[in-house]
Amino acid sequence: MVNCLAVIPCRGGSKGVHRKNLREVGGIPLVAHTINAANASTLITRTIVSTDDDEIASVAKEYGGDVPFIRPEKYATDQAKSIDVVLHALNKCSEQFKEQYDYLILLQPTSPFRDNIHIDSAIKMLVGNKNAESLISVKEVPNECNPHYIYKILDDNYCQPLIDSKEIIRRQDQPKSYVRNGAIYVVKVPYLLQNESLMAERSLAYEMSDESSVNIDTELDLVIARSIADKRVNEKK
Repeated sequence: MVNCLAVIPCRGGSKGVHRKNLREVGGIPLVAHTINAANASTLITRTIVSTDDDEIASVAKEYGGDVPFIRPEKYATDQAKSIDVVLHALNKCSEQFKEQYDYLILLQPTSPFRDNIHIDSAIKMLVGNKNAESLISVKEVPNECNPHYIYKILDDNYCQPLIDSKEIIRRQDQPKSYVRNGAIYVVKVPYLLQNESLMAERSLAYEMSDESSVNIDTELDLVIARSIADKRVNEKK
């Protein structure tokens, strides 16, 4: 049995989507989706919602979230990094609650369709690999976004392939490409503390579908997420 601490970071001052952690998707606040998924996990020992915002703290508690402290302002600025937030949570657990953990799971609330099955599968994948220090969730990149088809625009407005290759590779022969979807990060705590990083140089990849990978950064993302939530409700009728 391993001890796993999950951290849900919920900063109050979101810019892309105003108060996005409290915006509703499928009839409940965005943050509630991640709280529900974490609470349904069979492998997470404790889940902490880390927020600097009293309203978010209140709503999180309403939906079963554990908010044992308010995050200091210095860890809630635009410049604050996720690593600062999780290290703060780990230190609070160690110093204030005398709790020690083997694994740290970062669950960003902007991924409403990542569920407890995804979380537990990802944890099992890392726990079952003695050589790996971390895991990230990913999704496959569509063919048209494959790096071999991506260009950068130079100062003189000429385009240049991102990958320097004179050979034209057929679309069907392109190697599959993947991108982080931001839904799940799992890291062994000793590595995290020693390197102050959520990702080792070589991280395991846990693949998720496009729909499960929806990540809300813009108002358009919110519209898409609400459409998916409505579709799922209708499918259950």
